[in-house]
Amino acid sequence: MPRPEVDDGGGPNTARRRAGRHAAVDEVGGDLAKVRVRTAIARTALWCGRVLLAASVVLVVVCRATRDTWADGPFDDAGFAAHGIPSLTMVVLFVTALTAPLTLLPVGSAVLVRVEKGGLTVPTVLGRRSVPCARARGRVLTLPGGGFGLSLLVVSGPRGRWVVVGSSSVWGAEDSARPLSTAHRAHPAIGWLVLAVCVVATSAIHTAGGVAAGVY
Repeated sequence: MPRPEVDDGGGPNTARRRAGRHAAVDEVGGDLAKVRVRTAIARTALWCGRVLLAASVVLVVVCRATRDTWADGPFDDAGFAAHGIPSLTMVVLFVTALTAPLTLLPVGSAVLVRVEKGGLTVPTVLGRRSVPCARARGRVLTLPGGGFGLSLLVVSGPRGRWVVVGSSSVWGAEDSARPLSTAHRAHPAIGWLVLAVCVVATSAIHTAGGVAAGVY
């Protein structure tokens, strides 16, 4: 039988073990750094959404209040007032309308999901949403095209509580978006329906904002 390798404290076995430990530490450190970056980006996105909503309201009020200063022209070729205030207002309203499903609905990032006191807690633009895990059900919704591996976990609970957790293969955060083992995959047609509703809502919000601002 072969004799077992004996490490005298400075042999090749010790070097291999040290190299393995260093590699493991480096891997863990790299994963922690990625988590920190993802968390920072997700939290920054939340605050950007809040600032965007606040800026939209302020610009609509300012645009409406100063309408007498730009309503009489000059106008561009499309017939809109060629003035900085209405132009900036409509641009911000367009961005707000595009991101409305993410800012006005209870939607949060998978990297910020926490399970606390038996409930699933997700920070969203409009505040923290919690759904009790004991009576919650999850359904995975994939949007048409699946850009960036995006998937949405719709979690519904008692008394009409619900929240949407978004994850992407780009983030490598698929597992954190699936805290419920009862999640099922929704029919692809639902993804198309959600996309169609978002398109209609984008147009409606932009138009309504323009009317409120006095541009239309």
